[in-house]
Amino acid sequence: MARISEVSADFLRQRGWASRIPEEVREALISELVPKRLKAGETITLGGSTGGHFWALIEGQVGAFVAHATAGAPLAHVMLPGTWWGAGPLIGSPRRLDAEARTEAMLGAIPLSRLQNLLDSLPGGWRALASLSEEWVAISSLAYSDAVKPDKNRRVAAWLLRLIG
Repeated sequence: MARISEVSADFLRQRGWASRIPEEVREALISELVPKRLKAGETITLGGSTGGHFWALIEGQVGAFVAHATAGAPLAHVMLPGTWWGAGPLIGSPRRLDAEARTEAMLGAIPLSRLQNLLDSLPGGWRALASLSEEWVAISSLAYSDAVKPDKNRRVAAWLLRLIG
């Protein structure tokens, strides 16, 4: 099975969540990533689903939408390269987000069953995953805070500031 390129692996080693976890866990995860190229508009994950893959965004942008929101739900967050997501089903939680490629995108994917085995076999594996959950709590809190600003201009400014970091 094809694996991501060394250039992509180096990028993930230096950017985002994977750059902040123990090297042994990071290298095990990166070594399992299978490349997936998507066109803009393609669905990656659907809220409510309980299977599939754990994802790492390597190139492009992915939109995150609140799952089961009304039709035409607004964009809640834009994932940029270095973002990882999708492990919720491992702890019995359905996916909370719909994720859609906003641009052409390159992702790395690990089947959830393989991720479970990796985390079980690595000291610190589950702790590293817990840190990713904490990052998503922070992202969600900021996205909510931005969305409820009563002034439209401040709401847009806050969203843009969050996007650029």
